[in-house]
Amino acid sequence: MTSTANNPSDTAVTSSTATYDNAVYLNTSHGSEVINSRITGNRYGVGVEASEDVLLEGNTVSNNTYHGINFGSNNHLAIVRNNNVRRNGQYTVHVYGNNLNIMLSDNTISNSGQHGLYLRDNNDDGLIERNVIQNNGYAGVYFLYNHNRVTLRDN
Repeated sequence: MTSTANNPSDTAVTSSTATYDNAVYLNTSHGSEVINSRITGNRYGVGVEASEDVLLEGNTVSNNTYHGINFGSNNHLAIVRNNNVRRNGQYTVHVYGNNLNIMLSDNTISNSGQHGLYLRDNNDDGLIERNVIQNNGYAGVYFLYNHNRVTLRDN
């Protein structure tokens, strides 16, 4: 899904019946972009797994039952920037297992039921910078298990 609309409400995925319960699901995808979209009211907002060179930019991802943005295992080079990710049930942004070069910058990550940003299991060479992370149920940023060269700054 690629949208070049200047208004996020021009592209919306709301209460969808989608693959693996994700409104948008990128699996073994290369060079995919989700831009200026509104993704709300689903079980999961955006799911990315075993993909490379992914851009999520300018989206509003909210009111999803579990995760707003979920990176499953084995992703390489993903950029998540200038998104408003809020009011998702568990984790607003979840990065899980064997990911390399995940960059999150200039996002608003807020009001999740549990952690705002949850990194789990072997995520390496990541950058998390200039995000507003606030009003989450537990930790704003939570790291669990074996992360190498992940930089957290200016949040």
